[in-house]
Amino acid sequence: MKTKIILITLILLCKFALTQNNCFNIVNLPDLPKGFTHEDTIKRDSLFFETTIKNCKAPNFKSTTIDGKQIELEKLNGKVVVLNFWFKECAPCIAEMPGLNKLVDEYSSKNIVFISLSRNDTTEINNDFFSQHPLKFEIIPNCVKIAADYIILGWPTTYVLDKKGRVKALINGGRIDETAGDVIYNKIKSVIDELL
Repeated sequence: MKTKIILITLILLCKFALTQNNCFNIVNLPDLPKGFTHEDTIKRDSLFFETTIKNCKAPNFKSTTIDGKQIELEKLNGKVVVLNFWFKECAPCIAEMPGLNKLVDEYSSKNIVFISLSRNDTTEINNDFFSQHPLKFEIIPNCVKIAADYIILGWPTTYVLDKKGRVKALINGGRIDETAGDVIYNKIKSVIDELL
């Protein structure tokens, strides 16, 4: 019964957001109560994607990477963009990194930008962290505001945007075993291949 109430509330909020002509304009998106499983979270996020943000223009942001590079999303039109939201204390986030790096290696000559948005600040994700857990994405620290704009419901979350900046996929992580890298790699790769 609780699942039905949460899902009905989510659908109503999604429909409200669409009538406001802003796909990411959802306030007070309901949290799942304690006791919900990872599968329940995936169902909620899938419903959010399908009924609200699929094919919508992604919110613009301007930020600076840990290497000092300026990034503005709107200036990346004409490229497929992969946005991965994570933080260093998140075991599933770390478990995905080998798969994410494999994507960068495979698509380095293609018209794709890989951006990693970390909840941690620069001092927390220093060389010591990346020497143990390398990540080949452009890395933006302090992404709390951007994560709120993108209504990140759980960590890690990956968005794939088409060449016009429209949301084509929302992919949740959650695995902490050795399959995590392969799972995220396969899910993102299938979307990228459709968009190229």
